[in-house]
Amino acid sequence: MKYRLVYSHRAIRDIDALESKVKQRIGKTLLRYESDPLKYAETLKQSELGSY
Repeated sequence: MKYRLVYSHRAIRDIDALESKVKQRIGKTLLRYESDPLKYAETLKQSELGSY
């Protein structure tokens, strides 16, 4: 299953402001996530969410 990446207007503007080599590195990484985003996921450890 292939996922679709959606970028905000601000993200597009910020990426456009980067150097060409940095844009390419980010682009390659994002394409990997597009094909299988959970492959690179890690379990959340010591989450403070819900702690009082």
